[in-house]
Amino acid sequence: MTMPSERTRALRWGGEFLNELLAADNIGADLKAEVANILMHYPSEGQIRDWAASCSEDPFGPWLAPEEELVTEKAHPTNPSADQAPNPLKTSITTPRDRACALRLAGELFARIRSGHNLNVEQKRGILYVLRHYPGASDIEFYALI
Repeated sequence: MTMPSERTRALRWGGEFLNELLAADNIGADLKAEVANILMHYPSEGQIRDWAASCSEDPFGPWLAPEEELVTEKAHPTNPSADQAPNPLKTSITTPRDRACALRLAGELFARIRSGHNLNVEQKRGILYVLRHYPGASDIEFYALI
């Protein structure tokens, strides 16, 4: 069973992984364009943190919860020294519907490329960390629109 803080971490790692893919040399232009499109509305680390904090007030139990180790463990597990930089692609206002769409598309992308697309060993390991607790499309459609 996925705990809310694990789901929060998976969303954060998902954004970091997308940024890594965008900067990777082993990824084709078509996949980079798809990643850039998703990143336009994918929530930043700060937005995920704020969203998790606001979910703690949900009467049915939180869908996301703040990460306890966020202060000490900010980097993706495959690149522990990297800090996620702000996404330079974000130029428009993101609505809850845009955010839900970006999260859903990211999940579909992660599932599709997990065993291919010239991913190196570290990227294959990283995507497994992301997918372990990444929310499903139905959860995203329900909770990300709130």
